[in-house]
Amino acid sequence: MLPILRRLEGCSTSADVKLNGYNAFIHVALGVMCFAFVPSTCDMVIYGNVAQMNFLIGYDIAEGRLLFKPAYCSHH
Repeated sequence: MLPILRRLEGCSTSADVKLNGYNAFIHVALGVMCFAFVPSTCDMVIYGNVAQMNFLIGYDIAEGRLLFKPAYCSHH
């Protein structure tokens, strides 16, 4: 499966996060996978727990940045 590039945009900055299949699809039944995103009808976007799996997420308050680092969290 090809990775999905997700652009997150804030007030003064943006970030591109590369998601793998396990970050974008949920297995719901035998042979059935569902896309794990829903459209937003407002200016606020919720970046869900499935999309955050195997990422270390950092908050640089001084610079106003959100940082994403791929990680294999099950190895720690």
